[in-house]
Amino acid sequence: ADKLQFNARFAEFVGRDWLDLRVADAAAVRSFLDAHGRAMLKVPDSLSGKGIEKIEASEVTDVDAFLAEALANRQFLLEGYIAQHPAMASLCPTSVNSLRVITYFDGERLHVLASVLKMGNGGDIDNFSGGGMYTMLDESGTARFAAFDESGTSYEVHPLTGTSIVGFQVPLYDEVVPMLERAARVVPEVPYVGWDVAITPDGPVIIEGNPNSGVYQSKPSVSGIREGLLPRYRETIGF
Repeated sequence: ADKLQFNARFAEFVGRDWLDLRVADAAAVRSFLDAHGRAMLKVPDSLSGKGIEKIEASEVTDVDAFLAEALANRQFLLEGYIAQHPAMASLCPTSVNSLRVITYFDGERLHVLASVLKMGNGGDIDNFSGGGMYTMLDESGTARFAAFDESGTSYEVHPLTGTSIVGFQVPLYDEVVPMLERAARVVPEVPYVGWDVAITPDGPVIIEGNPNSGVYQSKPSVSGIREGLLPRYRETIGF
């Protein structure tokens, strides 16, 4: 999915300013950086967090060089940094710790297939492939099990902050699904979406939608549950 097109189409849900660097000049970039202080630079069609970079406005002294390098790297999207809810920051303050909520819209009703809490581990992003970890959430937005990373290491508490992962309650979770109920109807022709959602002090915002989202589930060694999500997918989607 193209992140620039997504931001334009889902403007009411993204909750942040952004620039298309292909059409912005140096003055616009300088003004944007100074207004936001911190920003995220992204490759619009990247996957797994590739090409995403945190930018500190104070460190950009040569805007022309910054813009030229970004364009050369295909980092065409510059976004204002999301200020996450303090409870979410307590997990890992270096990254925006987000949810991956996988839904299926059948034309009338939105079905939540899985809800995931993703956390960084000292890096700028929370992606599993970028050193992050994840755990599953129940219907109330509570983490039921330990998180685990790509190496298979499990964590009941976050190794950087000591914040308990098991039992962690995502703040303002009751606002997430109602927001996605509306978002899913923007492009109903794409029924299966993995929504990346950040929680701000004012409520949830959508980072992006992934129409090719993989399946997230806890390892049996972590959860003790031996049945995966296949029955739920089959019942909901009908394949």
